[in-house]
Amino acid sequence: MILGIFIISESCFAQVTSGKVLAKNRSGYWTSLMLSSKTGIWFRVVSDVSAGTSAVVDIFPPSCANRTTFSFEYTYKAPLSSSTSQENLLMALRVDTRQLYSLQGSYQGSMGDQFGFVTLSATPLFGSLITDMKAGNILRGQLSWPNGTLIGSVAFPLAGFTISLNRANNACALYSHPRQRPSPSPFQSLPESHSPVAPNITRPPIGLERPA
Repeated sequence: MILGIFIISESCFAQVTSGKVLAKNRSGYWTSLMLSSKTGIWFRVVSDVSAGTSAVVDIFPPSCANRTTFSFEYTYKAPLSSSTSQENLLMALRVDTRQLYSLQGSYQGSMGDQFGFVTLSATPLFGSLITDMKAGNILRGQLSWPNGTLIGSVAFPLAGFTISLNRANNACALYSHPRQRPSPSPFQSLPESHSPVAPNITRPPIGLERPA
């Protein structure tokens, strides 16, 4: 499957979209993964698909929790027919009825791309958002053009997020300090739990077609 990506990150962090799965565990609606590519090892927490979209947290050693990207992945209907100049976008995120996070970002694509990405500006609010996600039930988001035109909405149940995030962070820390690494790995030593039936959340998949 070819994915589009929304990323909350520092600009120096490389975009990572896919890799070979070395280990994984599932909890609730979320799965924690250990991934490998030619750029190295990293750890991922990904939600079940909701309305064609998944939420993703990528964690990179050796900084681990201090070097994290947040993304929403979705499938493009078709490759881009033409290149697009850089566009500014707005992203609003909220967990349940908690704080509303208004974030800014930018989007750019090239003709033939089968996925796109919106990079959101690094912000201290990221830590607060993750804290809300660990304590909440549903993460909802809306992506808009600067003029307020809605691009799309997403919603994800958060059951299992905290367990999966803690597992990935712990595995990253252990990988970054080999002398402290147990055998078997943190993933293999934890039992897999099955996801409950997903609630009926009807949201359109996000697209980035510029309004006429």
